[in-house]
Amino acid sequence: MTGTTRRAILLGNIKESLRTVEGILTASGFICLTFTIGANTPRELERHPVDVVFLCADDPAFKTPGFFSRLFKRRKRLASPLILFGGKRSGRSVAELLDAGADDYWVLPLRGEVAMAYLRAILRRARRALPPSKSKEEKFRGLSLNAAAHEVFLDGRPLRLRTKEFELLALFFENKGTAFSRAALMEKVWGQEWFGKSRTVDFHIAQLRRKLGRWGQNIETIPGVGYRLTTPS
Repeated sequence: MTGTTRRAILLGNIKESLRTVEGILTASGFICLTFTIGANTPRELERHPVDVVFLCADDPAFKTPGFFSRLFKRRKRLASPLILFGGKRSGRSVAELLDAGADDYWVLPLRGEVAMAYLRAILRRARRALPPSKSKEEKFRGLSLNAAAHEVFLDGRPLRLRTKEFELLALFFENKGTAFSRAALMEKVWGQEWFGKSRTVDFHIAQLRRKLGRWGQNIETIPGVGYRLTTPS
């Protein structure tokens, strides 16, 4: 590993499996944050930015409908590799997990030196895959946004946005002029389906506009469609 201290999140409720993986990682200089799997699990990925996420695939909570897909969508937005670990599975089962979004599957028990070699390779690929725009500041009409640092400045003044407000603004920044339906925003920002009655999107857009002041007028409502960030005509 490099001289920079790396951080990992370990998710699971099976203590013995967690201790095995944590021991391998800490021996290689990682700082590990361990959380049980629950309804708030995807949110922990926002609160604790890390280099890699580990998830116990043997945990009963892993089988909760939609859990893995929601977790993968959140992990994908944060660009952290997701590695599953657990007991031996069939080749077909492992292939399905990898196709669903996992970057690797660690079979327990495992050899630490081999596992870490795989992890180093995965982290190298992840760094190369990061788009350049994610690591620099973007500016538009007096507002600057740095996705990597999670910072927003309006006319040089820092703004404090909640996580979902920031994610909405970052999505609009990356797709200026593109109209998003409420269903699309729910899927991309919340990782959930929109059932037509929720006012979650409208509420967060209203809060975001309020915090942006006059700049918030750039977030345009498209009747019958949704929202977009306007661009000069």
